[in-house]
Amino acid sequence: PGFTSTPLITIDANLLSGTILDASPSGSAVTLKAFKITNYASTAVALQNADGSVLQNLDLSNPSIYLGGTALLVQTGSDNVSITGVTTSGASTGISVVSSANPTIQNNTLSSDSFGNKTSTALSLDAVTGLADGAVSGNTFGGSTTAISLATMSGLVIGDAGVAGADIVLADGTAGLDSVIETVLALSNVDGTTIDNVDLSWTASSSRTGVGINAQSDSDNLIIQNVTATTRRTGIGVSGNGAVSGSQDLTLTNNTLTNNGDAMNLANLFDGGDGDTAPFTATGTVVTNSGTGFFLQNMTGITFGTSGTDVIINNTNDGLKTSGT
Repeated sequence: PGFTSTPLITIDANLLSGTILDASPSGSAVTLKAFKITNYASTAVALQNADGSVLQNLDLSNPSIYLGGTALLVQTGSDNVSITGVTTSGASTGISVVSSANPTIQNNTLSSDSFGNKTSTALSLDAVTGLADGAVSGNTFGGSTTAISLATMSGLVIGDAGVAGADIVLADGTAGLDSVIETVLALSNVDGTTIDNVDLSWTASSSRTGVGINAQSDSDNLIIQNVTATTRRTGIGVSGNGAVSGSQDLTLTNNTLTNNGDAMNLANLFDGGDGDTAPFTATGTVVTNSGTGFFLQNMTGITFGTSGTDVIINNTNDGLKTSGT
């Protein structure tokens, strides 16, 4: 009684491996608030089959990037879990949610700390279903190696606060995306998803650094529109697995990909069942001052022109005259 400091409890894991706090009662909700775990070498907090759990105001930051580990692991049917106010700098993976439904992940600090201890993968969602509008929002990712990794999911909407129905909201100017070192959005086998009106540019230096969007492993029917990704090594990269069933029917509309190494790097894309014969379509793309505008590999049946083609070029303002190739 009377002890009111924050966090209320600090657990020094003293470099122990394994899970430090395993909060995995079968089918039961747990509430964890206002404590700190540090110096863990594997997993700080794990939940399994713990529906309706609440995780709030936890400090799971590690003092050194060399310790690695996962700050928070939610897995195997832990549905309707709320994760808010969690800090995870210095972990290999900040928050990982696997094979669970309808999580709320809001207002978490998944960025590097003032000492440069970064989170390698800030937020990882794998086989997560039922995301509500705004379920993932208010999180910060600055200085992380990969901001968001998505795998084996479909039907998502990723956008800024102005995009109606966005499940994953990346706020302009406050999410820290402009200092994500390697990949802002990494997608693997993510289908039928729209990425709209987000700024994935690098501003931490003048060197072209990292990738705005990297979609791989049969991510079909992606719509990428109104995206800004500048001063990156690659603005938008989409690749299939090389098989005929590889990534299909990519749609690119009104994206600003200036001053990148490769504005777009597209490989192993195939036509699907969208009614045309092209593996991808693009219009309104601006690639000014990029080393390569369109870097295409292992595709057939694509037409380029100023109208009525798969890739529509605007000779006035697309910036192709200022790109290397």
